[in-house]
Amino acid sequence: MRRSVAGIVALLIAATTGAACTAPGATTDITTPPVPSGVASSSMTPAAGTPTAVPAVPDGLPVMPGAVAADPPTEPGSIAGWMVDAIGPDVYDYYLDALPAAGFAIRGRFPGGNVAIIRFATPDGATFDLALVGEGDGAQTRISLRPAEGP
Repeated sequence: MRRSVAGIVALLIAATTGAACTAPGATTDITTPPVPSGVASSSMTPAAGTPTAVPAVPDGLPVMPGAVAADPPTEPGSIAGWMVDAIGPDVYDYYLDALPAAGFAIRGRFPGGNVAIIRFATPDGATFDLALVGEGDGAQTRISLRPAEGP
């Protein structure tokens, strides 16, 4: 009985290490089994509720005078981005006045030191965030438009 257990353990060790080891200079061809037709694959079909398209910049969105478009946007998840030669508080104040004047409702104000966010809604109810980030010595501000995060 004792020898059969030891033999099985030795056989398992040999089988596992033999499958994982190769001779020097040898290559191992690892293949992925094909996905049967009729079975959804994450690379073939997005899961339900997964966004498939980036929203467009809302029509009529005000852009601060002097802002230069960043193409492509500089931050992951951004829809659009701009750089402006202005300090953050001036950019923040501009958007607090310009968004409502253009028909956008401000839903949240998140001022901060070097970073601020203004959450706003379009007339049709879509919600976005404008992230304002001071650059360098603070004399420039990066403006990023993105879909709203959180509630």
